[in-house]
Amino acid sequence: MGRLGGDTLHQCWGRDLLNLPEGDKGFGVIKPSGSDQTVALLTGDRVLVLPKEMPPKLWEYTLGAEPTGKVIPESPDEAVLKQKLESFLQTATKSLLDNTAGVVDGKPD
Repeated sequence: MGRLGGDTLHQCWGRDLLNLPEGDKGFGVIKPSGSDQTVALLTGDRVLVLPKEMPPKLWEYTLGAEPTGKVIPESPDEAVLKQKLESFLQTATKSLLDNTAGVVDGKPD
C-alpha cells in the first residue's frame, strides 16, 4: 500500500519500508516462519545473516536483471549491525512474551 500512497494495518513489527519519509533509509529484519531460527538485518545494499549457533555473515548484494551477492569478510560496522539485530529480536521476543504485540481488540487506532 505504501507504494500506492495508502495506509494498511498489518500484524508485523516495523514500518512500511515502501513509504518512508524522504532521507530515511530504513532497515528490515527477516525471520523465516516455522522452526528455522536464522535471522537477518537488511540495511542498504547489505544483509547481516545470523544463523542459530553459527557466526554471523555479512553480505553485499545487488538486485535487478543481473543480481549478485558476495560475502564481506571483514567490516568495521558488523558488530554494530549485529547489536542492532539482537536488540530488535530481544524487544520483539519480550513483546510476544508480555502479549503486547498486535492489534488491541482487533480494531485499528
